Amino acid sequence: MSNKKYLIISQSTDRGLNKRLANYVEDNLLNEHSANCKYLNCDEFVESDLDRDRLIFIIPEWNGTYPYLFKQIVDNSGWPSKLEGKKVLLIGTSNGKFGNVMGVNHFEFTLNYVGCEVFGKKVYVPKLSENIENDEYLGYLKDVILEFHLA
Repeated sequence: MSNKKYLIISQSTDRGLNKRLANYVEDNLLNEHSANCKYLNCDEFVESDLDRDRLIFIIPEWNGTYPYLFKQIVDNSGWPSKLEGKKVLLIGTSNGKFGNVMGVNHFEFTLNYVGCEVFGKKVYVPKLSENIENDEYLGYLKDVILEFHLA
C-alpha cells in the first residue's frame, strides 16, 4: 500500500468532462498504486485540504488561461504558503486544439512562486469532448501518473 496522499483538484460539474478525467486519475492511483486519494472541486477547497503530500490539478481552459478559483486556492494557502514544498502534477484540458498549454504555464509560474515542486512533465488534453476516452491520451496520462507517483 502506498503511503502517498493525493489531492486531485479540478473545476467541473458533477457530470462534467473534467470530473470524468479526475475520476480516471483517481481510479488509476487507487487501483494501480493503492494510493490514498481525495477529489474536490476548486470551490470546495479549504486550507486543511493541504495535509496531502501531492497535488494533481486538472485545469480547464477559461478565456485562454486558468479559472480564478485555482488562484484563489494559492491565495488562501497562507504566507508563507502551505503549498511550499508540495509535489504537483498539472493536467491541462480544453475543447480547443492545445489542451490549455497557456493556462497550465501561467499556473505553473504561480505555483513556483509559492515554492511548489511542479513535476516536469505536463499532460495536455485538447478537444476534451473527443479525447476523454482516447487510448493515446489516457495511456500517456497513465504513464505520467506512474512517473509522478514514483518521483
